[in-house]
Amino acid sequence: MTLLVRLFHRFADEQARIEQPGFLLKAPGGGQFGIVTGSRVERCRRIVEGVAPGAEVALVCKSTRAEARADLGTMSADGRFVLDLPVGHSTPWLVLKVDGERHEYPLPPISRTRRIWSRVAVLPRFLRTTSRLLPDGIRWRFAQDLEARERIKRRLGFAQQAVWTDLDPRFLDPAPEETRAPDLRPVTVILPVHNAFDLLAPVLDRIHRHTDVPWRMILVEDASTDDRVRPLLRDWAAEMNQIEAGRVELIEQDQNQGFVASVNTAFARAVEIGQDVVLLNSDCFLPEAWASRMLAPLRAQRHVATVTPMANDAELLSVPVLARRGPLAEGAVDHIDAAARMAELPPSLTPLPTGVGFCMAIDIDYLRKAPAFDTAFGTGYGEEVDWCQKIRALGGFHCAHPGVFVEHRGAASFGIEQKAARIRENDRLIAQRHPEFARQVQRFVSDDPLLTERLFLACAWIGAHGDAPVPVFLAHSLGGGADAMVQARIRARTRAGLGAVVLRVGGVQRWQLEAHTPQGVTKGATGDFAMIEKLLSGVTSRHVTYACGVGDPWAHELPRHLAWLRRRPSDLLEIEVHDFFPISPSQTLLDGQGFYTGVPHPPDAGSAHVFRGRGGLRVPLEAWQANWQGVMRAASRVTVFSQSSFDIMAAVYPKAVDRIVVQPHPLGNLPPALPRPEADAAPVVGVLGHIRKHKGAALLRDMSHRLARGGQARLVVLGTVEPSFRLARGATIHGAYRTSDIPALVRRYGITCWMIPSIWPETFSFVTHEALATGLPVFAYDLGGQGDALRAAPNGHPLPFVPGGDAVTFAAGMEQAGVIGAAKERVPMLRRAGLAAQT
Repeated sequence: MTLLVRLFHRFADEQARIEQPGFLLKAPGGGQFGIVTGSRVERCRRIVEGVAPGAEVALVCKSTRAEARADLGTMSADGRFVLDLPVGHSTPWLVLKVDGERHEYPLPPISRTRRIWSRVAVLPRFLRTTSRLLPDGIRWRFAQDLEARERIKRRLGFAQQAVWTDLDPRFLDPAPEETRAPDLRPVTVILPVHNAFDLLAPVLDRIHRHTDVPWRMILVEDASTDDRVRPLLRDWAAEMNQIEAGRVELIEQDQNQGFVASVNTAFARAVEIGQDVVLLNSDCFLPEAWASRMLAPLRAQRHVATVTPMANDAELLSVPVLARRGPLAEGAVDHIDAAARMAELPPSLTPLPTGVGFCMAIDIDYLRKAPAFDTAFGTGYGEEVDWCQKIRALGGFHCAHPGVFVEHRGAASFGIEQKAARIRENDRLIAQRHPEFARQVQRFVSDDPLLTERLFLACAWIGAHGDAPVPVFLAHSLGGGADAMVQARIRARTRAGLGAVVLRVGGVQRWQLEAHTPQGVTKGATGDFAMIEKLLSGVTSRHVTYACGVGDPWAHELPRHLAWLRRRPSDLLEIEVHDFFPISPSQTLLDGQGFYTGVPHPPDAGSAHVFRGRGGLRVPLEAWQANWQGVMRAASRVTVFSQSSFDIMAAVYPKAVDRIVVQPHPLGNLPPALPRPEADAAPVVGVLGHIRKHKGAALLRDMSHRLARGGQARLVVLGTVEPSFRLARGATIHGAYRTSDIPALVRRYGITCWMIPSIWPETFSFVTHEALATGLPVFAYDLGGQGDALRAAPNGHPLPFVPGGDAVTFAAGMEQAGVIGAAKERVPMLRRAGLAAQT
């Protein structure tokens, strides 16, 4: 029951929420500076949102001097802000600086009763969730099933959520024969033109060079204001007609009719000609052999009325992210389309709500049934939606073709602002005529039936941008420091307009593939590595980085998959040692008793170093290390983050020592040095991080009881403690924190020193560096990366390591340094150590 209570409090920290109404930010002389639209408490943080144009805004807790700030350089153009601070004992104030003057507004206080009821409100959900998790709890308790443990954490909200969207297994099926057979029947290309002179020459050149079926064109020059456009079109039409008489028909309009009227003029002529039609914008760049692929569905399926390719700006068919436009690098369209062509991606069998008119193939029979766009849509935008909805009513099928990728520059004729205005106006007309269209679009976006193909093209998009090899990270789904480093590198890539690929293990499906780009993330899950192979086939040059594979139920196969990811000799393979999984299935190197007794070597290693997979699979340590030995031999670099990790890796893989490089993590987000505690300050031992078994939860529990019995110090955990380890009464567990919160939390709780209870040789310890940066005394075992950091710092106190952790030894080391014990004993010791402020 005690464990259940502790689980509930952790669950309530994550799920409880308190909403408060907003208020006006009134100016002293009348009027207002802005408005707080609302505030809330969730996940132990007070969050405030509002609008204050032209003001610098800060959220300040006066008792701890904690502050979150938004200045004019970081706020949006309309002055919107979102600020948050850790929940404290006192109510924060909102501070505005307007024209050099400071104005303060207290936030509404939250009563203790309301806080309690917010937690009680989530109790039914907690009971429902835990009752469903009982079988997983039994598997974890008695079989140490890691998958069961991770399911418990995810469903309780204690862990990063894995991808749940499954990829379509039909993606691996060969394309239907009828869509692969070339059909050389002729097509009529309709190209309305208004300005966009700089794009016309390459657009027309690609039509000529890349159209692989007999074609003719109806060019409609819609009274461009650029005097260079019409002569260019005349010359090009004459050149084409010399190659084949009557190939290009140029219609020159004396007055600007707009896009819709220009298309209708061409439609009327196309119906007379009697060939299938491709409606094309003058800012579209066609890839090689586009026409035979794009027209195949029209000619293979009776009810296909339109076919639209994928593109970088194509609404529901946008790549790399659905409904988000983005520019393409020079030549990227050809790389992406070549990957799609090589993979022989078939047309989609899921009906589209509408074709997209930037590049849309139209069956001539359906064009005869509805031979014009509605002129109510004026100069354009939305007219193809109206037309396609009418065709749907007539039984027509609108089809996407992921096997063709086109570059669409977007808004070349009218400009982005003018386009946005027209979209807003014409959207209202669509909603009136076709109220079901919005639901069709919402359902398509929610389900994304093209997710698998979009993910393939997103990976090809990443491969087409940048000259260096594409980063491909193999990581887990559990969050933590290793994933934080991966995310930081991805952010740097996307800020530079590039992308990266992450292949995760440990989710509901074995593999989760993520394509990260400046437009966002496209991701999906599968249990079939053959799917991963095909999805990544468009990424031809790779820098494969192993970050972490913990949580994979078939982790003994990871070396083989890493070898496949590095497909070519020119590809790079890097192993990063964020934990010791490449040495042992016990990635912390703890034995069956939960102790670190040294680097494990076969055959003397215990059962904790045997990998246990599904179906009773057992892989002994000797075979495990043999598998990883091959990867170490193939790696161009093995990166470790501390000297201790170098020594451990070299002891197991001596043949790879020439490739092992020590490269400590960058430390750009550390807290500032804090004032030394007053000599008579009550001792408060702070602990940073989320403390689980290998992080010293048992040692922390024993220390809390020892400190409480002797009255030597209070214990405050800035983070969480695994619920199965009960701290002594009086110990405080603050909950999740951010590095920027540390100074305010040190003041709030009166922390005078730090304890790092970890009992494994950490590869690198961020929390140790955070603690050392404050200037307060820091105590940890002389072990692993934490020991390396403490030995190098003047306020570091490395203690002799005791396997499994021993509170007596740890407390003795802190007593000897004078940071815990009775105040009268501490004062002279602290002064002698130079650790206390002089009074």
